[in-house]
Amino acid sequence: KFIEPSNKAQIKKYLVEKLYNNHKLITKTAIERMVNDYGKETLELFRKEQVAVLFKYFGYEGTNNIVKACNIIRNANLRDQFTEYMLNFGIDNRKSSKIYDMFGPDSIDIVKSNPFICMDVSGIGFLTCDKIARSLGIALESKERIIAATRFVLESMLSKGDLYFPVNKVMERVCEAYSIRKGYWTQT
Repeated sequence: KFIEPSNKAQIKKYLVEKLYNNHKLITKTAIERMVNDYGKETLELFRKEQVAVLFKYFGYEGTNNIVKACNIIRNANLRDQFTEYMLNFGIDNRKSSKIYDMFGPDSIDIVKSNPFICMDVSGIGFLTCDKIARSLGIALESKERIIAATRFVLESMLSKGDLYFPVNKVMERVCEAYSIRKGYWTQT
């Protein structure tokens, strides 16, 4: 579980990592002064884009860096929320990051609406998506699940060197392996 920095030392360390070590947008000294001045409210300055306040710490030449820094902090917060959300389904940080990198700040809404879209992310397969879908209460015979299961079976057959797939064989494999009634498969 991600725990947001809550004291001055944690906030300083967090901002140094995000804004100095990774991007060199602001100096360590400026971060220290800012955290000493604003304490626990420092992160809110970035989230609410308090440019007038931040300007004091970034200086005139850092105006562009303020916007970048605000976006980095907001995005880091959304990424952390998404990672925490995905942990509820047993999805590790590495996979969560890959999904977030593809879908961005709307990742939670995208996963909720159709977890099978995550199959487009390298390293995320049908079984992972199906686990999420089941946890979200998506029906076993939903259109999205049937399409994803069919895609998974076809990709599996292709990886084994099969180049010709009679429709009936594909349907049988999908229905047997993933508890789908044939009538639902043919409707999809």
